[in-house]
Amino acid sequence: MSDLIREIDEELRKERMMEVLNRWQPAIIGVAIAALAAIGGYNYYQKHEQQLREQAGVRYQAGLDQAKLAGVDPAKAQAAEAALTGVAKDAPAGYKALALLRAAALSGAVNAAAGVKDFDALTRNPALPPLYQNLASLRAALLRLDHADLKEMHQRLDALSRPGAPFRNFARELLAIAALKAGDLKSAGEALEAIIIDPQADPTMRARAEQLSALIRSGPLPSTGAASNGQISPAPATVAPFPK
Repeated sequence: MSDLIREIDEELRKERMMEVLNRWQPAIIGVAIAALAAIGGYNYYQKHEQQLREQAGVRYQAGLDQAKLAGVDPAKAQAAEAALTGVAKDAPAGYKALALLRAAALSGAVNAAAGVKDFDALTRNPALPPLYQNLASLRAALLRLDHADLKEMHQRLDALSRPGAPFRNFARELLAIAALKAGDLKSAGEALEAIIIDPQADPTMRARAEQLSALIRSGPLPSTGAASNGQISPAPATVAPFPK
């Protein structure tokens, strides 16, 4: 008897299940089709994006190759800059930022003022992530280092030199050089000390900062043609290479 009851219950459950399936079959099929379409669309999108990245990579490398051959030849540099700017128009975000930065560097290699203008524009470009905007600010400051006064360099670099900023020690080194050129040994020493005590500072940069800081503490820096009023004219400092 118990076996019969279980068999009847099983049949009733099957019937109820079939009723539910028949009632909801169109919706179930619709959901399944939508899921398959979404998966197919996502795979297509991924493949399309990969193709765009590969194409942008090839074009970006071609632009870099042109840039290497350009040197300081204005015509070749202009052609390479145009090629990189063209890459930036429709490339994915990463290649877009790299192409724009490299194009600005080419411009600056031929004409410093034009390079500063291009880098300054990139610092305000909303299409670039903050990291690349900061790098553009740093490159503009580097191009201005030989001509700007200390006030301008502070305006350009103070925000970049704050604790936690990604390029803070590059910015501090530029500030130290600018301060030395202006004869402000105190400001130079403070910028160098910030590099020295930063636990994340590059060892080579820290060693350079320690050497220059020790030289400052030892007294007036010897230089050829120093001004009689006690201001210094240090030889050009070696700045760590910036990311390209």
